[in-house]
Amino acid sequence: MNNRDYILYVDDNEVNLRLFAEYLSDTYEVVIENSTQKAWESLNRYPIKVIVSDQRMPEEEGLVFLDKVNQTYPEIIKILCTAYVDENSAIKAINQGGIFHYIVKPYSYEYMREIIKHAVNEYNLKMENKRLLKELQRNNSILQQAFNQIKEQQLKLFTIFDQSNEGIVIIRNGEVLEANPAFRRIFSIHAQERILMACTETIQKNYSSFLSKLTEEVSEGKSFEYEIVNIENKKRYLEVQPSCIDFLGKKAILAIIRDITERREAEYRILEAITTTQENEQRRYARELHDGIGPLLSTIKMYVEWLTNPQLPNPDQMLQYAIQTIDETIRQTKNLANQMSPHLLERFGLIQTLYDFLEQTKKATAINYQLSNNLSNRLPSSIEITIYRILLEAINNTLKYANADNINIEIKILNNEVSVKYSDNGKGFDLEKVMNEGKGMGLFNMHVRVQALKGQCKMFSSPGAGFSVEILLPINE
Repeated sequence: MNNRDYILYVDDNEVNLRLFAEYLSDTYEVVIENSTQKAWESLNRYPIKVIVSDQRMPEEEGLVFLDKVNQTYPEIIKILCTAYVDENSAIKAINQGGIFHYIVKPYSYEYMREIIKHAVNEYNLKMENKRLLKELQRNNSILQQAFNQIKEQQLKLFTIFDQSNEGIVIIRNGEVLEANPAFRRIFSIHAQERILMACTETIQKNYSSFLSKLTEEVSEGKSFEYEIVNIENKKRYLEVQPSCIDFLGKKAILAIIRDITERREAEYRILEAITTTQENEQRRYARELHDGIGPLLSTIKMYVEWLTNPQLPNPDQMLQYAIQTIDETIRQTKNLANQMSPHLLERFGLIQTLYDFLEQTKKATAINYQLSNNLSNRLPSSIEITIYRILLEAINNTLKYANADNINIEIKILNNEVSVKYSDNGKGFDLEKVMNEGKGMGLFNMHVRVQALKGQCKMFSSPGAGFSVEILLPINE
């Protein structure tokens, strides 16, 4: 499989084409074409990442051609070359055709190599950002679905007036006719006698703006959110569902009030955690590319340059070294690609993918593991991805910090839920202290992933007692 990046160079000068290909083909898959018509054929045939075009060509100007390419292939990075220094053309090229760089001839091929290197990185980052955006949109959709389900379930409980956790109040002309205990708690009304009168006085005196808002919104019949500072000087966020009803033969306002303070704060924390996770993953992938695959590619280039030397004393051995380095580069690239998008998980399922990962880990670290399960069918994709991500986080933490020599994983179906248990025999840590000090971002991310699927997550650890986590996820939701 060819893992090299494809570069397309378009120029009507055959000498320029040959020199360009000769100089850059050691690093890239260089495709050269002497006309824009043939260039379109190559764009349709090869996975081009960067296109370099000359400006002055008899068939079509490079800027016009690249502008058309930008409309069809906006993700491809475009570079324009010209022998004529024209500041206005450069500005027009960048603004009109989405040009990444404007190069004036004559140029050195070292300079061209550096520009193409940045262009390839720009393309890779653009595609990675596109993938991350889709993943974030999918996560947001899951959170929105979970929120809608919670809302529907809560609405069913409003019929139980006194036992409801939501405030229920009936108001007519500013007078409170009925109010349940939850409503009184929300507005800090603690009266034991003449309760309804106390509610009326408190609302009219301390929450007159809320009463006005309620009266305005009832005609629409739509819920609205409202922020209050109660008598105890505590800020609360409320979600209010008003409706017009017939109460004892006369029109009145029925308001169902939910205190959403904790939910609002939790949403802020979850959004911050998701954003932080995405940013950390991007940084980690960048480091992997720079520190892992980058040096290997440099080594391969060095071997290839040596092999071009006819006086090399031992070319067969040098070729063998080059092949070994290429194999290692392919292996690391596959590992990084699987971390970024677990395609093996999609093809082979959770259990087989975990087995393969643990076997590779065992070879590299000599750590023992036990993986047991009673799964007879594949789990829903969202659950498999969540379990896979959580277990990889746990395994990586064990390898980095725990100084453990054994990992135990158990995955079982219990009724309509999937149970996941993970433990190691490492040195353990003060779990409460780590969480309170905000140092356990990876542990917090585990909780966030489980909460997104309406599951339960419990963690256990103490110095000298290893680490364990127990997860319970509903399957039918």
